[in-house]
Amino acid sequence: SISSASVSGTTAVGGFAGLTSGMASFTSSLADGSIDGLTNTGGYVGEADGDLTITDSTSSATVSGTTAVGGFAGLTSGTASFTSSLADGTVDGQNNVGGYVGQAAGDLSASDSTSSAMVSGDTAVGGFAGLTSGTASFTNALADGIVDGIANVGGYVGQAAGDLSAFNSISSASVSGTTAVGGFAGLTSGMASFTSSLADGSIDGLTNTGGYVGEADGDLTITDSTSSATVSGTTAVGGFAGLTSGTASFTSSLADGTVDGQNNVGGYVGQAAGDLSASDSTSSAMVSGDTAVGGFAGLTSGTASFTNAL
Repeated sequence: SISSASVSGTTAVGGFAGLTSGMASFTSSLADGSIDGLTNTGGYVGEADGDLTITDSTSSATVSGTTAVGGFAGLTSGTASFTSSLADGTVDGQNNVGGYVGQAAGDLSASDSTSSAMVSGDTAVGGFAGLTSGTASFTNALADGIVDGIANVGGYVGQAAGDLSAFNSISSASVSGTTAVGGFAGLTSGMASFTSSLADGSIDGLTNTGGYVGEADGDLTITDSTSSATVSGTTAVGGFAGLTSGTASFTSSLADGTVDGQNNVGGYVGQAAGDLSASDSTSSAMVSGDTAVGGFAGLTSGTASFTNAL
């Protein structure tokens, strides 16, 4: 099915449906219309109170609103699942703005899916999702769009309040913002884990800027992964993470990108406020700055341990 409609409203505005209370599923579908609302505005569904399943589908819609604005859905309260899908439209809002979902109050998963969307907003802005409150998981996913915001800006998720995981996923996105800016996630509050993943995009921020995560307030675990990203900022700038407040653990990983900042600048982590460990890992990154500049970490406040590192 195709929706090329021009749809406008105030709240719960969508290309296919405004509000869905039961299960909503879309297969081999396309939305390429213009969707204009304020709150809960999406290319397919404005507000999905029940579960949402999207398979082999594309959103090329132009979606605009203020809060909870997404290429496929504005607000999802149940489980939102995306498989073999693509967002390549334009999404513009203020808060909780995402290429797939603006605000995911329930769990969110995306597999074999791509976000090439142009996403812009102020706070909690992401290539796939703006704000995730439940578990957010990505498998064989790719983000290669343009994401621009101010605070909590990420190539995949702007702000992850719950746990976040990515497996065999790539972020080639161009991400820009002011604080908490990352190739995969801007701000993570729960456990954030990345396995067999790659960041090779361009990440530009001021404070707390990283190739994978801008600011990790919870624990961060990175395994068998690479950051080849070009990362630039001022304070707390890192090839993988800008600022880590919990435990940051790296295993069998590589940083070989370019990291440039002023204070607390590192090939892996700019500023590690919690413990930091790296095993069987290598930093070949080009790192430059003024004060507290390191191949692995700029500033470490907790215990820093390295085993079989290079």
